[in-house]
Amino acid sequence: MKAFKKYLLAAGVMLAAGAVSAQDIPKFEIYGVVGAGLVSADGFGQGTNKSFTGYADQMHSSNRLGFRGGKDLGDGMTIKYNLETNFATATGATGKDSGGNDVTSSDCTTTYSGTASSSITSASKFTTKCTSPTFFDRELNVAIADKEFGQLMLGRGKNFLYNVLDEFDSRGNWNLGGLKPIARYAGFYSGSNVSRFDRMVRYSSNSINNFKFDFAHQFGNTTSSTSGAGWDSGVKSANNFGIRYTNDGLDVALTNETVRTGSTTVATEKINLLAAKYQLTPQVLINYGTATTKNPSTSDGGTAAGIFGKDGTGKVDNKPSALTNFYGLVYRHNEKVSFNYGGYSVTDRVTAGKDSVTMNSFGVVYTLAKGLDINADYIRANRKSTAASSFTIFDRAQPDGSNVSESLVNQSAFSVGVQYRF
Repeated sequence: MKAFKKYLLAAGVMLAAGAVSAQDIPKFEIYGVVGAGLVSADGFGQGTNKSFTGYADQMHSSNRLGFRGGKDLGDGMTIKYNLETNFATATGATGKDSGGNDVTSSDCTTTYSGTASSSITSASKFTTKCTSPTFFDRELNVAIADKEFGQLMLGRGKNFLYNVLDEFDSRGNWNLGGLKPIARYAGFYSGSNVSRFDRMVRYSSNSINNFKFDFAHQFGNTTSSTSGAGWDSGVKSANNFGIRYTNDGLDVALTNETVRTGSTTVATEKINLLAAKYQLTPQVLINYGTATTKNPSTSDGGTAAGIFGKDGTGKVDNKPSALTNFYGLVYRHNEKVSFNYGGYSVTDRVTAGKDSVTMNSFGVVYTLAKGLDINADYIRANRKSTAASSFTIFDRAQPDGSNVSESLVNQSAFSVGVQYRF
């Protein structure tokens, strides 16, 4: 105890004497979001209209645990870092959007090392390797910011497209009945190489006459799918450019993205998105956005898994063209209660709209205490009887714990839940 008191006294003397300045003390913060609730829904299953009632995880913002900090370098410069993982209260899983098991069969590869004359029954000739889910699946990056130059970020993290989806959706890009499931279906949202980049270099400018500019590049130096070929510097490379104008209650953003798919042939997905929001009154915020996705056909290296098909990793990729519109409003009744509405449509521009989706979402949020919200939502999504590609009003955290909620029929849901931000 005496030694501890001496340590405190010495530290106090050093601070008083200016031997340790404030900018030499690193800042550190633990933060996160946790939310869950109950849901009653119809429209589960591919060919039938099945219902479900039970536990639902992270219906609004994705559950996350993060660590961030930084240091003032002086002369208007700071260095920052951010590490963030997703987790599921339903199963305890972490990383990979926490939608299911920690390791699935899609995470494992079996290879045969024997020759043509070797016994095919020899167990020693077979090797199975499984990759563990990424823990810091949301963020792992470092950034240097300057008050005049702007910010340069290196590592895995969000690009400008993600920021627009998150901030210009009247539903807050929510996992249940928000822009996330719609954008994932249409091909302009995915945690893998679309709205988040690996191997990223991102520059974000400071405000210049109410304009901000943003550019991010994902380097494509990944292992080639051809055995022994080493790296393929082009596969999974991507570029995202954005510009944002903010002035007197008006906020407008434009973003363009090109993404190389994971195939060995050249196949590039193109995304254009324009979004706006306007503070009409102190209580009413209105939102609007439109997005086009132009994607490679099967002959260009895409998959053949339906108009809005998914590849084996679950990454929404290789889709033909679609047009998405979204709009809505937020009404803040008072500091405790707010109401929101979001309207969404995905128009299939390839097969006469047979895989189109329209969705309407209504919600109310009651703030019980700082950081603690209680929410209630009703969602309805309509499909055509000709639908051939699956859609779900839930994003990754599907309440049945599988892909059964991927549906070809109309879906609806009512939910109540709680969310805490810390």
